[in-house]
Amino acid sequence: MKTAFLSSCFAALCILCAPAQAQLLADCGTGDTPPLVSEWLQKLDHAKWSADNTSNDTTWLAAQIFLVHAPTGAPAITLDSLKRTFAVLNRRFAPAKIQFYQAGMPRYIVNQIWSNPPDKQIATLMIDSFNLTRVVNIYFTNLGSQGLCGYAYYPNSGPGGPISRGAAMMSYSCSGPESGTLAHELGHFFSLPHPFQGTSGNPAGPTAERVTRNANETAPRLSANCQTTGDFFCDTKADPYSARWQCLSNPATFDINGDRFFADSSLIMSYAANTCRDIFSEQQMTAMQATVASGSAPRGYLLLRQRPITNEISSEAAPITPAIGATDVQPNFAHFNWTAVPGATFYHVRIKRAILPTLVKDTIVAGTFLSVYDNKMNINTDFQWSVTPHNENDFFIVKPIVWHNFRTGSRTATSVFENQNNDFIIYPNPAQAGSTLTILRDVEVALTVFIYDLQGKQVFRQVITAAEKMVTLPANLTAGTYLIRLQDSQGRNKTQKILLMP
Repeated sequence: MKTAFLSSCFAALCILCAPAQAQLLADCGTGDTPPLVSEWLQKLDHAKWSADNTSNDTTWLAAQIFLVHAPTGAPAITLDSLKRTFAVLNRRFAPAKIQFYQAGMPRYIVNQIWSNPPDKQIATLMIDSFNLTRVVNIYFTNLGSQGLCGYAYYPNSGPGGPISRGAAMMSYSCSGPESGTLAHELGHFFSLPHPFQGTSGNPAGPTAERVTRNANETAPRLSANCQTTGDFFCDTKADPYSARWQCLSNPATFDINGDRFFADSSLIMSYAANTCRDIFSEQQMTAMQATVASGSAPRGYLLLRQRPITNEISSEAAPITPAIGATDVQPNFAHFNWTAVPGATFYHVRIKRAILPTLVKDTIVAGTFLSVYDNKMNINTDFQWSVTPHNENDFFIVKPIVWHNFRTGSRTATSVFENQNNDFIIYPNPAQAGSTLTILRDVEVALTVFIYDLQGKQVFRQVITAAEKMVTLPANLTAGTYLIRLQDSQGRNKTQKILLMP
């Protein structure tokens, strides 16, 4: 029989604070765990849980990635770096028998304010607008305005509905695979406090966690209190350090018994340097498992989403156009096409100059075709491109990259409608009602934007000038498929489908 949970909602918001410079950022700055969370953790019988739950089955949880950036910018992390970050995350969560898979393609949020939200209230509006149900919602943005490395919400707290409550917010500067911040924030998401809470303010005080683990100390020494204070785990060492500290270099700090603290720098939930944080303790892992153990558990709604059954991807996508070694590729109106791969549901496409590592295009595509209209490729220049097939279950697996060479020519397009076989870029797609769409075209010409539902009813019309690239969708549009039509000043039209998500 599994450990019972409090039916009351946790009302704990984990808010993280940090100095402004990325290399000095601390992961969190949250205060004491709220009372309901503390009570639940103190009542959790770790020995009984382990005895009652002997299965080695892995709990698979869907993670939805949101990449936020300004209209004139791009996400400040490459998709390959993101894959490595999640590969490391899964390695760290593997001993807890918890693993993450991709709920679907990463979603892009193009919004100036949300790309660097000035406060958590503004970010809350974004979470309320975009959170998906039955998944772990993870947002990557720039939190520099708040001086944060990231933050997360405890179960049943924060924005969102009953089966989409809370999220993890990550700053791009702290999101690389070498950082422990994502695992740290998801630890909070799954109920874990900091090991130093209740101790760092007054390490020698009577309510601070003591170094001893002896429950029967002889007076005047005080006995262990690890079950009722600190992080409520007795297999994590007492920790008074709420600022960044280097591995194995505990400053000399003493508790009420005069015992020196020797905090564990390997714990992911500590504030030790990234180079040494890598594990969760056994009791921490038990608490995370209990948080998602059943439908009645604090994050039990995550089990309501069935992990998709996908075939293993055992082959590579072969380039069709441009062919390997192609020349005279039109730089501002280029089209990339590749073969479909069995088992793949989306593809990761990269384009870069041959002599530089910086990507000029780094995106996920649902089909086998990508058009590039955004003037990021120079004329008469050597480039390389690659395409990696993925599905929801293997996106967090790092795969080798196979590059294909091509060279741009000097011919450029003069109109977005020059070639009727071409289409345009609408970004993001899928989108949501009320969100902002970016329409990329090769040259700056005025356009009229029409949107129709599948019954042919016009639901939107807006004229954009030659310099404008964005339109904001009406907030009252229902989820579903629509047709978007661009019309230039000569009456020529191009049409494409767009999907609006709930």
